[in-house]
Amino acid sequence: AGDALDGHLVQGHVDAVGVLRRAARADGQLRLTFAAPDLPDAWLLPKGSVAVDGVSLTLDAAPSAAGFTVSLIPHTLQWSVFGDLRPGDRVNVEGDVLAKGAAARAAAAAAGPSLTVPDILARGFRRAGRRR
Repeated sequence: AGDALDGHLVQGHVDAVGVLRRAARADGQLRLTFAAPDLPDAWLLPKGSVAVDGVSLTLDAAPSAAGFTVSLIPHTLQWSVFGDLRPGDRVNVEGDVLAKGAAARAAAAAAGPSLTVPDILARGFRRAGRRR
């Protein structure tokens, strides 16, 4: 208790199935680009997190038409199966938990109140100060 939250939040949900489109090695890292057309872009934030096959990773940048890209350091490559992935391989993807929550709140706010005065009156409630 009292410790700061450090790292990424992952729920273990599968929000979409992605496909590895490109893998490129440079400077000891492996950059992977995945296409996940069923995953809303609002759930993928630059430098935010994305879970791929249950492993939380940091996005390199905002998603593009090509998909989203992550860079894997040697430690991650050593202790995961990402080094074995080939273009065309399918993966489970979970969007950024905080981004999903923010998107849901924004959508609810944009939709307006879900309970209106006519709804309340239709359920048998009376207006204050009025008697039937």
